[in-house]
Amino acid sequence: MPHASGREPDMAGSFKLASSEVLRREVSLRNPFRIEMLPWLSRLHSAAFRPRRRLSKRFIGKPAKRLFRLLMGLGATATGHFSLALPDGPRRIGFNARNTQFGALYQPQSQPLYEAETSALLDLLVGDDDCFVDIGANWGWYSLLVASRPGFKGKIHAFEPFPSTFSDLIGGVRGAGLESMIRVS
Repeated sequence: MPHASGREPDMAGSFKLASSEVLRREVSLRNPFRIEMLPWLSRLHSAAFRPRRRLSKRFIGKPAKRLFRLLMGLGATATGHFSLALPDGPRRIGFNARNTQFGALYQPQSQPLYEAETSALLDLLVGDDDCFVDIGANWGWYSLLVASRPGFKGKIHAFEPFPSTFSDLIGGVRGAGLESMIRVS
């Protein structure tokens, strides 16, 4: 069946775009997150999982990974802090260093912005009064990113099924004071 454009889909059901039909738009990356205090467990995590060359990997990366995994297995805990820039001023939020997904804030491979393309697309596609649904929200990177955008007045529904990570999500939303904008389930 032809598409509204009059073109036929290929065997996989896809439509090929000519280069003249590709949408291009310059975007600026907005990172409202700033690490304020990186705990020792997160520093070890960063050292253990940083991309390295062969010799450095052997003598720094692998021993750091072993130590990190041992400490995690023994139940080591640590709390760090990051700030979230909101339109009415920054908020200081604590985070549980056992959740390695907070590495999005401090890992070198996540700089200058975690998943930059997706984060930029959300800034472009989610309107000021829209409803944003974050399924598998983890600690709330995307929910907090959208909520921190100047002019955003919509609602956010963040879902996280894993209990300890759900606790991190609630802590981040409360720490930011965004309970009225972000509904956590």
